[in-house]
Amino acid sequence: MRKQTFTPLLVVLLAACVPASPADYPRAASADDRWSIGVSFPVFESMDSCEDDPSVESAVMSADMPASRLGIRLDAGSSEIDALRVAECVDQALTSGEITIFSPGT
Repeated sequence: MRKQTFTPLLVVLLAACVPASPADYPRAASADDRWSIGVSFPVFESMDSCEDDPSVESAVMSADMPASRLGIRLDAGSSEIDALRVAECVDQALTSGEITIFSPGT
């Protein structure tokens, strides 16, 4: 009886440990003509490696404390693949926060 209860619980716990696929980040359309990454309530030690990505044009954080928003705007020639790469970098740097990828508006 004990073994039957333990197996499903183990499967659920192991599934929770699997990181989300980069394609699983929430998406939204933007009024901007560029790809961008937004993070709500970001907590991190350093974003230097992400900001140094060749696709990143600018990174801006809100002035409230603790910060409620981080926005990363990509260069004009950037693609969805670039946005996913930068989002993954941001995800690795975050202690907590919610990432959204914004696609260029039409």
